[in-house]
Amino acid sequence: MKTIFLTLCCAILCICSATTVQAQSTACKIDAPYVMPKTAIKVTVTVQKEEIKKGPYAKFAQQYLGVDAPLNDKTVYTITGAQMKGYDEADPSNIYILNNPAAVPVEWAGKQLKAVDAPARPAGPRGREQTNNMLFEDMGIDPIVYSVDRSSAREKSLEEMASSAANAIFTLRKRRFDLITGEMGENVFGEGLKAAIAEMNRLENEYLALFLGSKKTTTHTYEFDVVPQNGQNNYVPCRFSAAVGIVDAGDVSGEPLLLTVTPEGGVKGSSGEEKATTKGVVTHYRIADMAACKLFFNNELLDSKRIPVYQFGTTVTVITPGK
Repeated sequence: MKTIFLTLCCAILCICSATTVQAQSTACKIDAPYVMPKTAIKVTVTVQKEEIKKGPYAKFAQQYLGVDAPLNDKTVYTITGAQMKGYDEADPSNIYILNNPAAVPVEWAGKQLKAVDAPARPAGPRGREQTNNMLFEDMGIDPIVYSVDRSSAREKSLEEMASSAANAIFTLRKRRFDLITGEMGENVFGEGLKAAIAEMNRLENEYLALFLGSKKTTTHTYEFDVVPQNGQNNYVPCRFSAAVGIVDAGDVSGEPLLLTVTPEGGVKGSSGEEKATTKGVVTHYRIADMAACKLFFNNELLDSKRIPVYQFGTTVTVITPGK
C-alpha cells in the first residue's frame, strides 16, 4: 500500500508541475499593445480687463480740480503675459504590439494602449478671474452732496453739486494737513490720529470718484492646446482684441497670436527597417526632435522655448536578443 500511495503522489506532482510550466509559457506569449507618444503645446495667455465708469461730475473735473477725467464708460483689455509648455499624449495612429512585455516593459517602449484616450481639452477659451482691484470704489452719490437747500426749497444744479463736492475735497485735505502738522487736534495722536487720517482718505476717495469715476481691474487666464504637424510651422491658437479681449482663432475681429514651431532637424532616422534575423523581441521607439517655439503678438515676442516634439523625430526599431 505504501508503494502504491507513493506512486500516486509522484504522478500528481508531475501533473501539477507540467501545468505550471505551461501557464508560465502561455504568460510569456501574451501580446501587449502600446502606442507611440506625440507632443502637444499648451499656450497660456493672461489678460487684464479694466472697466472704467465715468463719474457724474466728470465734465467739471478740469474746472474744479484741474485734472482730466474719463468722459465715457469704457472697457480695455491688455495682454499681461503668455507662456508655452509641452506635454505628451498618445498618438493613436502609431500602435504596436510587444510580444514579450516581460523582456521589454511596455513603459520603456511607449505608452500603454489606454493612453489613447487622452484627456478632453476645452474647445474654446477658458477664463478664470484671479484678482479684483479697485482704484476708486464706486459708492454712488453721496447724500450730503445731493442735499436740498431747505431755505429756498430749490434743488441744486449738477454744477452746484460738483462745486460743493470739490469744496469738500479741499476741506478734507486742509484738515488732514492740519492734523498731521498739529495745527488742529492737539490731543489726537497715536492710533487715534491714524484712524482719523484713514477716514479722511476714505471720504476723499469717495468724493474723487464723483469726478474721476471708478476703475475695476480683473485678471483672466486662458489656455489653448496646439498639436504640431509635420510640414506646418505656423499656428494661431487664438486672437486678441483690445475691445473684447480673447476671441476664437477664426474670429477676424481680433489680431492673431502667432505660434511658430520650427524643428531643428537634429534627429536622423535609421538606415533601414531592421529585421529580426535572430530570436528576440522587436521593439519600436520614437525619438523626439527639438523644436524652436516662439509666441508672437503684433510682432512682439511673448515667449520663446525649445520643446522636444516627438512627431518631428523618428521611430527606430530595436531587437532585444532572446536567450
